[in-house]
Amino acid sequence: SNQDDRSLVEDAPLKILQNFQPVHDWVLESGDMLYLPPHWAHNGIAIGECTTYSIGFRSPTSQELAQQFMGHLQETIQIDGIYADPDLKLQAHSAEIGDAMIDRVVDTLKRITWTREDVRNFLGAYLTEPKPHVFFDCPDEPLEHEEFTAACLADGYRLDARSLLLFSDGHFFLNGEPVPVEEEDLPVLQNLADQRRLDSVVGLSEEGLALLYDWYCCGFAHPSKSLME
Repeated sequence: SNQDDRSLVEDAPLKILQNFQPVHDWVLESGDMLYLPPHWAHNGIAIGECTTYSIGFRSPTSQELAQQFMGHLQETIQIDGIYADPDLKLQAHSAEIGDAMIDRVVDTLKRITWTREDVRNFLGAYLTEPKPHVFFDCPDEPLEHEEFTAACLADGYRLDARSLLLFSDGHFFLNGEPVPVEEEDLPVLQNLADQRRLDSVVGLSEEGLALLYDWYCCGFAHPSKSLME
């Protein structure tokens, strides 16, 4: 239902409408999936013994994007100079924040600027940042680099289910951090980001293989066969 009445049951652990009025009804068979557009409420009732799953995709609010981007700028912004007021005049009220000070700070803050590259780097980190409850498991006995390379050549390579790899304009981001990638390795790493796996690592440079090995040692990815053992 996309009803206008969105009043909720008080003190409920989930957002449950007080007066849910369905306008559509479906019976799903095993394996079926039902897409619900934003702001459409639903009430699922099991028919017989079954297990159901609800998968939600949350879009950030404009306020959230702005706040997170401002936080990102804190780490990258550089404004030279120091506050100074050589023409400071005696005020009638010693506790008053004067207009001259406000104007000077306004002028300083107007110098804060950002570029499209800053926004790209912010999005790369923001969109791949693991949730607070996500932790990665390093291998207890990691393979030596040569063993790792042989395993990937034979069986391929996969991102861990908790990892997220994104790219833009030749720049890569993994789990909240920018990743330097050699230009010759871009096509292979783009394929890994898109498919989340590589059937083969043939063609990667030594630097590219070293990067995959570092991710493996951090628990971010694995040789494909190791996931099935």
